[in-house]
Amino acid sequence: MATTTPSTPVATPKKRHWGDIATVTLVVGEAETAFQVHEAELFEASPVFKAAFNSNFRESSERKMNLPEDDPDIFNLMVEWLYSHRYDILQPTGDKIRDEGRFMEPMRLYVLADKYGMTSLKGCIANIIFKTLKPGNVTGPSIETIAYAYQNVPQTSGIRRLLADLYACNINFDWYKSPIAKPLLQKYPEFAADIILSFARHTSREGIKNPFKGEMPEVYKE
Repeated sequence: MATTTPSTPVATPKKRHWGDIATVTLVVGEAETAFQVHEAELFEASPVFKAAFNSNFRESSERKMNLPEDDPDIFNLMVEWLYSHRYDILQPTGDKIRDEGRFMEPMRLYVLADKYGMTSLKGCIANIIFKTLKPGNVTGPSIETIAYAYQNVPQTSGIRRLLADLYACNINFDWYKSPIAKPLLQKYPEFAADIILSFARHTSREGIKNPFKGEMPEVYKE
C-alpha cells in the first residue's frame, strides 16, 4: 500500500491590526499638510525616520515631525508606496514634450526617497524607469529631469548611472547633433563625464553593449 507524504502546512502571514499600531504625524510643506503614518511601515522603510523618532529629540516624545521643505504631493506618493509597495509612471501620450516630462515625478520621488534612506523605494523607481526606457522606447527624460537629478542626488547614485547609460547606449546618436545637446553637456559637465565613462564601460570590438537589453543591472538600484 502506497504511503502518502503529509503536506506541509502553508504559513499564513500574520495579519496586522492597524488600529493597534502606533502612528506618527508628518507635517509636510509650507501649507503644513499632515500625514498620519504607521510607525511599523515607516520605520521599516526609512532608517532616517526610525532614528529621528527613537532619539532624544522632540520628535521622539511628540511623535510628530515637521518637514517644511518637502512637497506634499510627492510625499503623498511616498506614503502610498509605503502601504502598497507599488508605483506607476504616467503612460505615454504620443506627445514628445509631455512624454519626456512624465519622468520628472518619479525623479522627484526618487530624490525624496534618497533623502530619507528608502533604498527599496529607490530600487522600485529605478526599475520602473528602466523598463520604460527599454530599447524601442526612445522618449527619455527631459533636460529638466536630468538637471534635477544631477542637482539633487549623490555622485554615486544608481539613477545617475542609469541616465548616463541611457545617453551613451540607448539613444539615437543624432541627439548629440541637436541644438540642445552641447549646452546641456556644457552646463552639466558631470553628466558629460558620466556619459564618457559609460561609453568606456560598454564599448568593445563588437560594438556597444546596451545595458537596457535584459534585466536591470543591480548597480541602478544603489
